[in-house]
Amino acid sequence: MKNFSLFLLAVAVAACSGPPADTPVKGYYRADGKESTLGYVRSAKGDTTYSSAPSIDLAFTEKDASDARDLTANTIAFSHKYGSAIVVNVFKQTDGTYAIDGGAFHHSLSDKAGGNGGNLQIKDVVVDNGVMSGEVFTPPDTTMFDVKVDIELKFKVPLPK
Repeated sequence: MKNFSLFLLAVAVAACSGPPADTPVKGYYRADGKESTLGYVRSAKGDTTYSSAPSIDLAFTEKDASDARDLTANTIAFSHKYGSAIVVNVFKQTDGTYAIDGGAFHHSLSDKAGGNGGNLQIKDVVVDNGVMSGEVFTPPDTTMFDVKVDIELKFKVPLPK
């Protein structure tokens, strides 16, 4: 009887678990007209080198970067360990909106990589119950290091503790 009860419990858990949740990143990342899928996003406390406001680092990666010791450009984007990647430093402005203070990118299908947060923008940021959501994007006809870059990433990520 005990084994049968355990069997029923296992079946119930399997039935309730369903398919995995949607990926926390939706959208696209194109460089030189080549598409790369960024399916992961992580957050960490950011460096306040450029802004006196507290900041958050966001790392969007093609491969799971949960083993990364930090979210710096050298660890994430320039190491090429996590495939295509975009790293941005986000802070809250005095008017309550969010802005990107710096960033770096690498695209695994392009030979270009670099740091240039000035062309990356963020909008529709909502912080609720310890989760940040929003969209990181580039305006039309954006180039970084002589490469046409087109980014539109909608994300939802737990805030760093």
